[in-house]
Amino acid sequence: MGHECYIIHILSLQYFPVQFNKGEHGFDNQEMDMKPFFRAVGPAFHKNLEVGPFETVNIYPLMCHILGIQPELNDGNLSATQHMLVTSADGKTVNFWKNGFIGLSAVAGFLLLVFIVATSYKILQRKRKNKRLESSTEEEKTKKTSL
Repeated sequence: MGHECYIIHILSLQYFPVQFNKGEHGFDNQEMDMKPFFRAVGPAFHKNLEVGPFETVNIYPLMCHILGIQPELNDGNLSATQHMLVTSADGKTVNFWKNGFIGLSAVAGFLLLVFIVATSYKILQRKRKNKRLESSTEEEKTKKTSL
């Protein structure tokens, strides 16, 4: 029996390139080295929380719950991963769409303010430059007429 991370090829198949299986994956999923890992960072998840193994089909209902959408019929179950989520003090799940919208609105407002200040500054600079040009042309006209 081979090691769980290696594939054993029969030498005769190298000369006759036929692949009878549909892929080179599907190792024993009971081996801990073969299990995937799940890492979640963000306002929806507890910080520094380590959990034991769970089936990856449970990620879909978890993501649908966070996004606030109704999941399609699937083999996953939210109860397997819901303990990873941060909840508010009254036990309700935090509305991340609302918080995200408020945050994006604040950023948009700040950018609008910066735009208004920068545009006003440029307009004032142009006005000052135009005044200087007008005053210099008037001085030149007066010099020419006085000569």
